[in-house]
Amino acid sequence: MPKKRPIAQRRKGYNDKRHKSNVNSDTEYPYLDHSYCALPESDDYLDGEKATAGSAHYEHRIMAEVLNTIDTENNGQTLCSNEVDMCTNVSGIILSDLYRHSDCHLQMTTVQGQCEIETSPSTYEILYEALRCSLPAPYILNSTSSDIQILSFYNNSGKTVIKSAINICRNFKVNISIHQITVSADHEIWEGMPSSFTSAKDVVLLLNKLSTYNVCIGNPDEEFQDVTVVGAGISHQSSPGIVAYREGDFCASIGAFTYHSTIRSSSCYLLVQHNHCKACSQYRKSLKLRKQRLDQQTENRQNQGTNLMHSTYKHKDMSREMLTTKLQQQKKHIQTLDSDISKMKRTVERDILQKGVTLGDIQNNEVKDLMATCQEEVYKAYPDENSFQRLFWEQQMKFNGSGNGMRWHPMIIRWCLFIRQKSSKAYDAVREAGFINLPSTRTLFDYSHYIKSATGFQTDVVKMLKEEAAKMGLFDEQWKSYVGLLFDEVKVKEDLVYDKNTGELVGYVDLDSVGNQILEIEKLTNNTSSKLAKFMLVLMVRGVTTSLKFPFAAFATTSITADFLYPIIWKAVQILESFVKLKVP
Repeated sequence: MPKKRPIAQRRKGYNDKRHKSNVNSDTEYPYLDHSYCALPESDDYLDGEKATAGSAHYEHRIMAEVLNTIDTENNGQTLCSNEVDMCTNVSGIILSDLYRHSDCHLQMTTVQGQCEIETSPSTYEILYEALRCSLPAPYILNSTSSDIQILSFYNNSGKTVIKSAINICRNFKVNISIHQITVSADHEIWEGMPSSFTSAKDVVLLLNKLSTYNVCIGNPDEEFQDVTVVGAGISHQSSPGIVAYREGDFCASIGAFTYHSTIRSSSCYLLVQHNHCKACSQYRKSLKLRKQRLDQQTENRQNQGTNLMHSTYKHKDMSREMLTTKLQQQKKHIQTLDSDISKMKRTVERDILQKGVTLGDIQNNEVKDLMATCQEEVYKAYPDENSFQRLFWEQQMKFNGSGNGMRWHPMIIRWCLFIRQKSSKAYDAVREAGFINLPSTRTLFDYSHYIKSATGFQTDVVKMLKEEAAKMGLFDEQWKSYVGLLFDEVKVKEDLVYDKNTGELVGYVDLDSVGNQILEIEKLTNNTSSKLAKFMLVLMVRGVTTSLKFPFAAFATTSITADFLYPIIWKAVQILESFVKLKVP
């Protein structure tokens, strides 16, 4: 009796194949992890009566051993997680084993002793077939893609270019690409759409909504296309990344308008209801400024070396073209100067409105008196009638009147000083009444202020302090010479004042020699201008055992700090002890 062969024989060489063929059929089936078929080649598989009476038992035993062999070779693990349902028909001819794997439905059957595997269509394949029948125009299903891909095209200038691509992945997620750029997930087109597109109805709904949108045309103007090359990004100093890019030729069109390249913002919506999205419209202003700068640079390079305004050529030696070029350059230069003058005027007017001070009647009269008194000095200082300073002075005099200043007798000056010392308001009231003419407060100031006011340590002030200390007897006894040094800051109005005695503008920060040197170094290092003072630092000398109170020095500051205060205090101590001969404990 011949030796029995295995009931289930594994076919070799199919491990790397995706499909396998049935022995007696040309139909291909998906390859899982094993390729099995039962090959009953002789009646030796059955003994005697089993060959004629045990067909149903034979078929059932074949399938059981096939499943048992698959399970054994996988270390006791079944190939699928779903339950196995074995069934046999009444006649015992067909035995089926149905189980699920991935998205496919697999069916193993034995027909006349032959084991076969069949598949039923998956949901993804059903969706593909449904879209083939129900896809609306102008969308086309891409048959060459492994996934479901729906395309629309531009047909312009004899070229066909992909306009949009809708990709449906195997997890039924959808993404839309416009001009090869994926539409953002937060775009309004996704509002009201399902998260998964499992039916043709959902896909058609999306396509119909997509048909209501236009592709944003960006900035397709020809004048902007030379700003950068195709595919290159555009950056900006205020943004670390790419803010825009130039798109290639998609033969795109909207209505009758066709464009072959455009510059889009990096935040372009791609799909819009109109022609432009908000991001591209906002970037258009920056694009215009960039274009103007590039044109200006190009023009400067072209004009470099051909400037005829300062050329040594004589007009008679110039050609007509050179003369025309020179006239154009002069015209442009005049326009530039006019623009600069207008800009300066606007700046001055703005500063006057923001920081200007309106003079009252008293101040106005003082200015008139001052100008009348100083007229001769101005003429001597600026003898040239065409000088700017002389012209400015004459215009001011013409505007305010040409009355001559009053030269007051010294007795009148002393009397006016006495009245003003008693009551400054009474003096101003008598002067403003107009019954008698009195010197202005500015004139009295020159007589009342014997020492010229200035910041820092003044020699005259030191002498006055020494005289005051001697009058109070601070040098008579040693214990009387002890004094204290106080300092404090006083808020002052931030402004500049012209000093007619020194010709300087008073009001800038002044912190004596050491502090000024430090400020000068900071100004050069930070490339900044001089600052206006906001506070006055006042040093006062007070007697410890006497009633001496004397303002010693003042310094203009923005806000005093220790590094500036240190040299000022020690210099004050040095002056008091070395020159004034007072003791600072």
